[in-house]
Amino acid sequence: MKKIILALILLILATGLTYTQNYFQKSYGALWENEDAFGVQPTNDGGFFICGNTDANSPEEVFLMKTNGTGDSLWTKLIGEGESAIFKRTSSGNYIIGGRSLVSGIYQGLIIKINAAGDTIWRKNYSDTYTKDFWDILEATDGSYVVAGRSKFSIASDYQIHVTKTDSMGNQIWSYSYGVLDKYYGYGIDQTSDGGYIITGRAVNGWNAVILKIDGNGNEEWFKNLSPSSISGAKVLETQDKGFLVLGSSENAIPLIKTDSSGTELWSKWITTPNNSSTWGTSIIQTSDLNYLITGGAGTISQKDLLLIKANSSGDTIWTRQWPRIDHELGHDLVEVNNNCYAIIGFSSSLIGDKQIYLTKTDSTGEINLTTNIGSPNTLTEFSVNVYPNPIEESSVILFNSEIHKVRSLSIYTTDGRLIKFLSNIESGFELSKAGLRSGVYFLQLQDAEGVVDHSKIIVK
Repeated sequence: MKKIILALILLILATGLTYTQNYFQKSYGALWENEDAFGVQPTNDGGFFICGNTDANSPEEVFLMKTNGTGDSLWTKLIGEGESAIFKRTSSGNYIIGGRSLVSGIYQGLIIKINAAGDTIWRKNYSDTYTKDFWDILEATDGSYVVAGRSKFSIASDYQIHVTKTDSMGNQIWSYSYGVLDKYYGYGIDQTSDGGYIITGRAVNGWNAVILKIDGNGNEEWFKNLSPSSISGAKVLETQDKGFLVLGSSENAIPLIKTDSSGTELWSKWITTPNNSSTWGTSIIQTSDLNYLITGGAGTISQKDLLLIKANSSGDTIWTRQWPRIDHELGHDLVEVNNNCYAIIGFSSSLIGDKQIYLTKTDSTGEINLTTNIGSPNTLTEFSVNVYPNPIEESSVILFNSEIHKVRSLSIYTTDGRLIKFLSNIESGFELSKAGLRSGVYFLQLQDAEGVVDHSKIIVK
C-alpha cells in the first residue's frame, strides 16, 4: 500500500488554497463512548467550555471539554458519575452544573461547581425526596443557586415540579414541590424582577405546557396551564414588560407563548421551517439586540438537522438556519459571544453510530462564512492534503505527510460552509467514498494533533 501511495504522490498536483474560516461546525468523536453535550459557555481566552455526558462506563459520567476559539479541543476530563442537564457560568468566573446522580438505583438531584481549569470545587447530592432530577439552574442575584426539575415522594406517587435553592457552597436553603392535579415536570426557570422565580414545564397526562410563579422563599403565587395542547414548556424568560415568554417543544412546530406578569396568555406563535419539516425547540436566549435566539432540530425523530432561529419580541421569525447533513443532529444549548456571534452545542450521530459532541459557531446572522482564494498549482508540501483521483467518481485516496504531522481529523464542507462529513483517527492513504456526497465542489479541512490545518478542494461527479 505504501508503494502505491508513493506512486500516487509523484503523480498528483495539489491545488494551492488560502482559506479563512471565522466560524465553524465541529464534531468530536472517539473521546469515550456515546457523548452528548448539554451546555456551552465562553471562556476568557476566547474559547469554549463544554459540559455533557458519556456512557462509556456504567453509570453515566459527566465530562468537560475545553476548546480554543476555532473549536479545537485543548483537553477533556471526566469529573465523576452523574448526568448533566444544564451548565452555566457564575459571576465569579466559575461554572455550575445541574443534573442527577444515581445512588443505590434511585436518582438524586446533583449540583457540581467547577473552576476554569475543570477542577471540582464542590459536589452535592440532594435526596430530601424519594427521587429527584434537576433540569435547569441559575445563579440568583444574592449569589445563591436555584434549580428546577421534578421530584416524587414515593415510588407510587406522581412526579411534581421541584425547585431547590442553595447557598453559594451548595448547602440547601429550601426545597419545595408543586402541582397536585396531574403528573408534572419542570424544565426551565428564570429569576423575576421582584426577586421571585418563574418556572415552566408540562402536565404529563394532560400534555400541555404549564407556568408557575413562586416568590423568593419558594411560596407558590400562581400555577397555570397554557392553552396550546400537545406541547411541553421547555424554557421561560421574563420579558422587558415584566411578562413571560415560554419556549415550547412540540413535534410539529416550535411554539412561543407570551403572557403578562400574572400568567395570562397574550399571544402564541408557531414557528416552522421553510420546508415545513417537524421541529423541536430546546433552548432560548435573549440576544444583545433584544431579540430571541432558539436552537433545536428539524426533521424526523431519527433524522434531524441542527436548527437556529432568530425571532423578534413579537414572536415573528427574523431568520431561520438549518444545516442539512448526512448525520442526525440536535442543538441543546446556545450562548451569545463577543461581536454578536453565537455558539450552539448538542450532538451528532449516524443512524448506526454513537453520539458525538457537536459544536457550531456562527456570525450574527447565523451564517458560517468560509472564504476561499484558489492560487496556482504547487507540489506536495508537508502540510498539503491531496486527493487522487479528483474528480471523484466512486472513491479516491486521501494523501498527506504522516511522518511530519499526526493527523487527527478530516472535515468536508460545501462551498457555502456547511459541514457535511467528519472523519477522525485517519491515516495517510485512506480511501474516501463519495457515498452521501452529491455532485459538486467541496472543501477538505485537515487537522493534525497540534491544531495545524490545511485545505484542499475536491469535485464529486
